[in-house]
Amino acid sequence: MGDIMHTVTEVFNKVDYAVLGIMTAVLIATLLTPMFKLTNSGPGRSVSIILCVYFYARWQMNVMNIPAKVLDPTTEQRIEFYRITRNVYMDFSCFLAALFIISAGYLRGHIAQLQKQLDDASPSQKKRD
Repeated sequence: MGDIMHTVTEVFNKVDYAVLGIMTAVLIATLLTPMFKLTNSGPGRSVSIILCVYFYARWQMNVMNIPAKVLDPTTEQRIEFYRITRNVYMDFSCFLAALFIISAGYLRGHIAQLQKQLDDASPSQKKRD
């Protein structure tokens, strides 16, 4: 049973690392390109919110599974402690990345909207220049 759970955990970790890489690329694209329009739309926000909920749940499950420290741990106990705490930090990082994608998309959209309002409100400024 322990081997099956270890294999399932490894598969989830590989998926989490892939999702973290994709979210990092999306975050960079949201900050530096017009892709913020996609991440600020309804479907883009929905995907990010689903990822937030997923990684928050995984983070909380892993926090609850952190083994207690013992006085004289064996090598297996040390490895298990390292593995679970690594998963906690990775899931928390993914959770924060998903939140940051939502925030960056919203703020870039708000800035674009304000710039458009400013451009529409002052046509006399353009004529003087």
